[in-house]
Amino acid sequence: MVYEKNISLLREKKFFGLFENLAGKAVEATELLGELKEDHSKLSQISQVLNTLEDEADSVVHQIVQELIYDHSRDGEEKEDIRYFGHNPDNVVDGVEKAVNRLTFTRRQHKTLPEPISEFSTVILEASEEIRKAVSCLRNPGAEEKTLEACCIKINELVFSLISSSILDIIFVHFYISFYLIM
Repeated sequence: MVYEKNISLLREKKFFGLFENLAGKAVEATELLGELKEDHSKLSQISQVLNTLEDEADSVVHQIVQELIYDHSRDGEEKEDIRYFGHNPDNVVDGVEKAVNRLTFTRRQHKTLPEPISEFSTVILEASEEIRKAVSCLRNPGAEEKTLEACCIKINELVFSLISSSILDIIFVHFYISFYLIM
């Protein structure tokens, strides 16, 4: 089994729903970023929605942390791995929110979405969808091993396509590379 060592930290079912919720919020955030390609006039509306979405993602992370505080069946390293795993999709939401908030501050300078962000939004959406698919495979990694491996390979390809195409927005690349490394 490819991921046998790390999957054991997810032996309790209570975390799967929380991870899936966070992965869904990451996809939702990147979809909102993609909407700006279609209609840049929605910038302030999308910014408000992202602020709410980011608060919701933070609440899920706090719920994970609370569950871990009262979980005495794990050692500190396992707890830290679970916390780290939960923070990464939240970091994606945070990064998208920060990028859109920055765009609202420079709205007068940009009447449309800047081309590098537009190109990047497509890649980040695809990577977020792969992450969501991979997270859903964690409920049954033995049966989903091929799908999980394919998702990790695709995420890796997307990250390297960003690097090779020189669309290096440090905020986003950092979050995806760090999330990829735990997969």
